[in-house]
Amino acid sequence: MRRFLIATHTHFAQGISECIELLSGEHENVEVLCLYVDGNDDAEALLASRVEALPEGDELIICTDILGGSVNNECLKLIQRTCGVFLITNTNLPLLLQLLFMPEGGDTAQLIRGIVTADETRVTFCNDLLSDEDDEEEF
Repeated sequence: MRRFLIATHTHFAQGISECIELLSGEHENVEVLCLYVDGNDDAEALLASRVEALPEGDELIICTDILGGSVNNECLKLIQRTCGVFLITNTNLPLLLQLLFMPEGGDTAQLIRGIVTADETRVTFCNDLLSDEDDEEEF
């Protein structure tokens, strides 16, 4: 089974999880970890405990908030010594929704690579979209 852990600084993980639930219903395979708030200051221990609790044969996809941030850096240490754990950073809502609905089976790493490079999950500067539409209308 694929499991997901959204791990971020402060309450971002909880908030984006609530958005996911609003848009697509509850997902039993999604956990959140709000770090550096509410006494959750030992990121290393908290993240390690989540990885250690992973049932044998299950995969874990960890989504963090920012590349180079302390949460992501602690996760990088974990994935270097743990099989079946995948790490994605710069998390956004479209990315998470795509990940949650990717098909079971197959090569998880390849599926993730396809999702993170898709137009639907990348950051978009909407002003440029308007400029493109304006240019097309002139012709």
